[in-house]
Amino acid sequence: MGSRILSRSFNVEKWDSGEDEEGAASAVTNTRSHEMDVDSPDGPEGAHEDNDSEAEEEEEEDEEDSSDTAMVPMADMLNARYGSENAKLFDDESELRMVSTKPIKAGEQIWNTYGDLPNAELLRRYGHVDLLPLPNGGVGNPGDVAEIRADIAVSVILQKDASLSEDSLRERIDWWLEEGGDDVFVVEADLEIPQLFISLLRLLLLDQGEWESAKSKSKPPKPKIDGYLLGIIYEVLETRLKAYPTTLQEDESKLTEQISRNEKHALVVRMGEKRILDGSLAIIRDLQAKHNGPKATNKRKGGGGGDSKPQKRSRKQ
Repeated sequence: MGSRILSRSFNVEKWDSGEDEEGAASAVTNTRSHEMDVDSPDGPEGAHEDNDSEAEEEEEEDEEDSSDTAMVPMADMLNARYGSENAKLFDDESELRMVSTKPIKAGEQIWNTYGDLPNAELLRRYGHVDLLPLPNGGVGNPGDVAEIRADIAVSVILQKDASLSEDSLRERIDWWLEEGGDDVFVVEADLEIPQLFISLLRLLLLDQGEWESAKSKSKPPKPKIDGYLLGIIYEVLETRLKAYPTTLQEDESKLTEQISRNEKHALVVRMGEKRILDGSLAIIRDLQAKHNGPKATNKRKGGGGGDSKPQKRSRKQ
């Protein structure tokens, strides 16, 4: 049903109607008042920034006004699936053409692409999910991700270290954000813990003197992992996983029952996220086993300032 009501829009060369400038401007305005709001690949640039002057605003408007937005309902007639794209829309001078980008045999499916998004985004934007065979068994979306919020890390650290206060950690989070960092981190299917997440955890664990030094130099700690930090990461991931009301096994069992389409889609999204969290926890357990040798230390260590200055995350949209 989603494909019937969601019409794709595309940026095309500005249309010249032959009207005078005033009439053309009016036509564009009227057209754009009814167009669909489409996310750009990198998100709304400048959404949180103030323009320096009215001149800059006018310049940006002129640049953005270099193309029109065309609605292409037929574009939704093509199915899309992760990693399966074999056709793409091209903007010619007088028409839009959907052209094959790979050989397609008679009777084979034609696949468009929505950008190989995780199921959570596919469901939110387009009303469907992808189910493909996964490398480690089962079916799902190879592009699935699990998001980890910084407030979970703050909660875990406060429980483990009574010498730290919530106000102190909030101050460090605020500084991190001001420096261009983010407070949500993405674990992808490769199960690699984001380096910036590790750096933020070490920042939160700094003693007061180290924190003041890092702040004055605008240099958060390097993303180095030790045994103590592995324990923090494990508890953060475990807390994130326990936020779901059901287990992965319960979801897999539920999926075999007669349930509504919407419930099935929600289960598939949760299962993809839980697989990533489960896999990440397994990797952390293996790393902890290696760190628990005779030279292992469980001492809290934040580390000095390094060169892992936070950068704004560019999400795959």
